[in-house]
Amino acid sequence: MSARRVLEEDITDELPNIAAEVVQRLSTLESDVPEPAAIQTLLCLAPSPFPTDSGSSDEDDSILEQESRAAGVTDADEQRSEDKLKDEKEKHLELLGKVGGIQLQLLRDAESLLSREKIERKTEDMLDNVYRYSMHILKVKMGCAIVHLVPDNLAGLDLFWTDYRSGQLSINFSDCLLTDEMRTVVGKDLMVRVIMLEEQYRQWKRYFQETDNWTEEMTGEETDTNIPWVFPGEFTEFC
Repeated sequence: MSARRVLEEDITDELPNIAAEVVQRLSTLESDVPEPAAIQTLLCLAPSPFPTDSGSSDEDDSILEQESRAAGVTDADEQRSEDKLKDEKEKHLELLGKVGGIQLQLLRDAESLLSREKIERKTEDMLDNVYRYSMHILKVKMGCAIVHLVPDNLAGLDLFWTDYRSGQLSINFSDCLLTDEMRTVVGKDLMVRVIMLEEQYRQWKRYFQETDNWTEEMTGEETDTNIPWVFPGEFTEFC
C-alpha cells in the first residue's frame, strides 16, 4: 500500500489531489504495461576534481529491453544491470590508477566509513529535499554501494537524469555523504562519482509515457504525472 507525506495543515487542500492520484494508481494497476526494474545507482569515491564523464552506459539494448518488458521484471534483469555497473566501477578504478596521486586502499578505507544505514538516511533526505519526493529508495546494497531507486513520475525522472548527465547529481550525493573524516583518511578533497545506465532511464520514461496514454484512453482526461508519492523502503544486506 503506498503512502504520501502530507503536512497536517495541508490535508484539506491536498485531498482532491490525493483522490485523483488514487484513481490513477488503481487504473494503472489494470494496464498491461509492466513496471521496470528499479534504477540502480552506483556510488564510488574519487579525488576531486576527477577527469571523467557521467559514466552512463549508452549501448543498444533494444532487443533485451523488449524481452524484459514482455516478461516483466525478473531477478536476471536486476543482476544484469548490477553486473554492468560493476564493470563500470572496474573501469573507474583503472582510471584512478592511471591518474595516480592516490592510493586505492585509502579510498576503500574512506568508503568503509559509510554504513548502509547512513547512505540510506542521507540519500533519502537528499532525494526528499532536492527532488520533492519524486524518487524513493527501494533498497541499498553494500560492498558495491548500489542504491536502487524507483521514480514516481516522469517529471521527477527527467530531472534526476538531467542532474546526472550534468554532474549535479554527483554534487548532491557528495554534499550529503562526504565528511571531513573521510577527506582526512585520504588526504585529499573527495567527490562521490555516480554511475547509472541509460537503458534504465529509457525503460522508465517509456513506462510513464505508456501508462499515461493508457490512463488517458480509459478516463478521457489528461493525467497529472507530477504528483509526488513516497513508498515504504526495503533494504538488503551486503551484496
